[in-house]
Amino acid sequence: MVRDLAEALDLDRDNGLVFQGIQILAPDKTGAIPKIKELAKEYQEQSAEARRTTAEILRAKWSNLGISGSAVVPKVAESSEYAAALKAFRSSYEARLQVLKDQIR
Repeated sequence: MVRDLAEALDLDRDNGLVFQGIQILAPDKTGAIPKIKELAKEYQEQSAEARRTTAEILRAKWSNLGISGSAVVPKVAESSEYAAALKAFRSSYEARLQVLKDQIR
């Protein structure tokens, strides 16, 4: 069951309940939890920056096409620009998370 909890850890969501499960089922393996929290925080900050940058890029593209104004809200998460930005850094975070997951298993 602890393996399943470790596998459920994800950088894109709140892992609070997973951490609680690990603390209850395997209190001797909680050392990685603060590191995972810090890693997730770093990832979320970088992801948020990528979203902001991508939104600016999309607005600039649309502005060049004559589309602008306060009602223009880009769908950043669905854009290829955002996917490329995530691809640039996500794999390194996933690799670091995998090492921490292995400490829990």
